[in-house]
Amino acid sequence: VGCEAVTKMVISAVLRSDAPVRPLVLLRTLLSDFGLRLCAQRDVVSLLLNAAGTQLERISNEKANGIEGNESVRPQLIGALATCNQFSPETVHFCMSEVDAAQRKLIFAALAEAPNPRLVALGATAAEQQAGLGGSSEATPAVGSAARAASRSRGASPKPSPADSPHASPVPSPESVRSERGNSFGMPPGSSPGGRKEGLASPGACASPGLPRPGPLPAVISRHNSRGSLRPPLAEESLARSGSGNKLFADSSPSGRE
Repeated sequence: VGCEAVTKMVISAVLRSDAPVRPLVLLRTLLSDFGLRLCAQRDVVSLLLNAAGTQLERISNEKANGIEGNESVRPQLIGALATCNQFSPETVHFCMSEVDAAQRKLIFAALAEAPNPRLVALGATAAEQQAGLGGSSEATPAVGSAARAASRSRGASPKPSPADSPHASPVPSPESVRSERGNSFGMPPGSSPGGRKEGLASPGACASPGLPRPGPLPAVISRHNSRGSLRPPLAEESLARSGSGNKLFADSSPSGRE
């Protein structure tokens, strides 16, 4: 009972004031908190429509006469009317018949400017809803936790294919890649940088084209070897034999006998 009495007093203040910014802010707070009780009562809605129609008519006359009024009054009026219409559109429609025809036209125009209270899903969720309903715009959108639940339940989001993109470039084939590679080395398209044809495999080629070619195995030298021991053993034996032969030949010479 207290909120109904306060709401009627605030609506009366809106009707009598020239720039009812603060009363409209308080009225919107009351309608947001107690909208289920207030917006279902025809007397409260009739007072609100009468006050809103009077203020909208005054603003329209000021614009026609070139008088600049308070620009924040009209958005507050539109917000109050939209809140009341959101809670009880049947009551607003019934009480609209009791409003003057000129003011009724202004009220309908204000309600048309009000944002849609039903939130609209964006992105992949909206695309899936539009595709599932066959392009119908009367679908109930999923927003917030419902949109997150829908995204968890669906398999994959609709993504544009690379072929549909106007800036998508075709995927190069292996033959074109090989020919471009050969041209970069200054060789014919059918030959590779090593001088071999593409179709012929070299003896040392790897089985997989992605793996690197194995290099030569490093020479393993024992730690007991030195630079002098790298000489082949046959050369050492031949030198030893030649040295002993020369000694015997020197002993058998006439000077040696003497």
